[in-house]
Amino acid sequence: MRDTSWSEISTWCTCRKQWWWKYDVGIIMKRLRRAPSIGRLGHIGLAAQLKGEPYAKAIHDFVENDIAERDLFDEEIEEYREMKDLATALVARYLGRWGDTWEPLTVEDRFEIPIRGLKAKLRGYLDAIVKDENDRIWLVERKFPQNQFRTEEDILLDGQLGVYQYAAIKLGYEVCGIIYDQILAKLPKEPKINKDGTISKARVRTDWETYKAKVIEQGLDPKDYIDMKPKLEDFEFFKRYQIYRPEGEIKAFARDMERRIWDMRRKKKHIYMAENSIMCGMCDYKELCVEQLKGGDIEWVIEKDFEYKEDTNGETTD
Repeated sequence: MRDTSWSEISTWCTCRKQWWWKYDVGIIMKRLRRAPSIGRLGHIGLAAQLKGEPYAKAIHDFVENDIAERDLFDEEIEEYREMKDLATALVARYLGRWGDTWEPLTVEDRFEIPIRGLKAKLRGYLDAIVKDENDRIWLVERKFPQNQFRTEEDILLDGQLGVYQYAAIKLGYEVCGIIYDQILAKLPKEPKINKDGTISKARVRTDWETYKAKVIEQGLDPKDYIDMKPKLEDFEFFKRYQIYRPEGEIKAFARDMERRIWDMRRKKKHIYMAENSIMCGMCDYKELCVEQLKGGDIEWVIEKDFEYKEDTNGETTD
C-alpha cells in the first residue's frame, strides 16, 4: 500500500473525482516552467538563515542555478531575477520585523509517520522546529500570501497544522504549539512627492517606516508628518499567531486524519464530483470531467494537456 500526504488527504476531502484523476489515474496538467514562486524562494532564504547561513546567497544561488539549467529567453531570466530580488527584500524585512533568537532543532525536515491500521505512512515536510528563549519548543510555519492574511480562527481549524504538530511529537519533539507567520508577498509602496518637494499625505499601501524614510530622504522633518502614522496602521505586511494546542486537540486531529485515510484507502469506495461549480471552475481536471460525462475521448485530452506523474507515492509530487 502506497504512502500518503496531506495534499492527497485534502484533495480527497475536497473532490473525490479530482483525487481519482491525480492520485489513482496519476496525471497532472502540463505546465510551462515559470520562475520559482515567492513562497519557494522565501522558504529557501528563511531556512538558510535558521541554519546560520547567508539568506541572500541561498536565494541567489538557487535562482542562478535554476537559470543555468534551463534554456530561457531574456524576458524569462529577467522574471527569475525580479522574483529573487523581491524574495530577498521580503526576507530581510521579516527578519528585521521580528528579530527572533530561536535555537533551530530541525529545519525543512522530511517526516514519515505510521498510520494506525494500515501498512502505509504519512509523509510531509516541516518548515522548522525551534526552541525559544524560554525553552519552549514550537513548530514554525511561514506563508507568503499575495493579498490577505488568514484569520486566527482559520488557522485554529487547519487540519494540516494539527496533523503536522502531531507528526512533530511522534518524531520526539515536545512541541507546545505552532508559530504561524504570514509575510505579505508585496513590498510597501513609496509615497508620492508633490511638485513643491513635500510628501503626499494621500493614503497609500505602505508602512510608517517606509513613509518616514522617504520624508527623511527629501530632507524633511518626520514630526511634520506624524499624523500619517495612525493612518498607515491599517496596512499590515506581517502577521504572527502563536497557537497553543493541548494534547487532546492534537489527538483529535490525528484521529480525524486516520479516519480520512482509512476511507480513502478502502477497496470499495464511491468516486463522485464535488457539488461546487466555483471549485470546478478552478480545477485542472474540469475538461476531463466534462469530456467523460459526454462520453468523449478522454485519452486524447490526457495526451494533449496532461502528463503522468513520475512518482505517485506520498508528498514527493504534490
